Amino acid sequence: MNTLFLLSFSLVALLGAEEPAPASVPVKPAIKGKVLLLENDRVLEGDIELVGDRYKIKRTIGETWLPTNNVVKLCPSMDDAYMFLRSRTNLDDADERLKLVSWCVRYGLKERALEEATAAVQLRPEHSPSVRLLTHLKASIEQDQFRKEINTVVQAEEVPTVLPIEVANDSLSMFATRIQPILMNTCATCHSTGKGGNFKLQRVYGLSKPNQKNLQQNLAAVLSQVNLQQPDNSPFLGKALTLHGGANKAPIKGRESETYKLLEDWVRMTTVRHAIAQVDNSPSAFAEDKGGVKPMKPTAGPKEKEGEKEANPFDPEVFNKLFNPAK
Repeated sequence: MNTLFLLSFSLVALLGAEEPAPASVPVKPAIKGKVLLLENDRVLEGDIELVGDRYKIKRTIGETWLPTNNVVKLCPSMDDAYMFLRSRTNLDDADERLKLVSWCVRYGLKERALEEATAAVQLRPEHSPSVRLLTHLKASIEQDQFRKEINTVVQAEEVPTVLPIEVANDSLSMFATRIQPILMNTCATCHSTGKGGNFKLQRVYGLSKPNQKNLQQNLAAVLSQVNLQQPDNSPFLGKALTLHGGANKAPIKGRESETYKLLEDWVRMTTVRHAIAQVDNSPSAFAEDKGGVKPMKPTAGPKEKEGEKEANPFDPEVFNKLFNPAK
């Protein structure tokens, strides 16, 4: 009897036992991505690849290698990094939500920051700092949207840049490589931010193709301040040596400075070249057409006719007419 009972009990136990849970398959870490989330919650961005026990991060400034033990996760985007951090956050804790807000603001995820700030205020409606933060985020996002709308209108109404005079290739080259960097260092702080009156510059970083449009706009702005009849009396040169716009010092120290001499040489060369081009009808680096301004193309100098000398860019007669008009 006891034997039969034990067999029955064992059978019931076997039938009622749950099947063993399948072993969890470990998730392999991503091999490639764009955002590397570190242990301190900071991130590195670039073209990132896992190579052995290190991550290779390619950026415009070069390559960086980082051991895997300093990394929490490799993510395809900044938003994915946010979602990972959020998955590890106690969403019922307002302070934890505010930490997410701070992280999102730091890495440009304002919309996500607004979501977390809204949740933090809902958890703690009477917490004044959270309410102020939420108000600030809403205003910041509205301003960003307004700027986008303004930029869209400006781009739609934008017209091609037309140079007031023809510019020779050597003058254009000197402007791009020598004069414009001076403008960026001494003038752009005010004149590229709407604080410089009618003389408006565009910020330029290097000589890459996307900056060619800004270069043309800057060249047109400077040429509008050049006196073609009396180059040495050009407002462009005068303003460089005088206090203006509420500044506490002139952009350039004096006429003997190398910086001023460069500006002066460029103005003289540009006006002389223009005067010669007017006489010889020489081609210019930029020629206006229906589409606006054509890109720079190399131009051949005037061909020497039989019995004539090649045109001298520093012809004394032309030079004296420009810089000594009374003579």
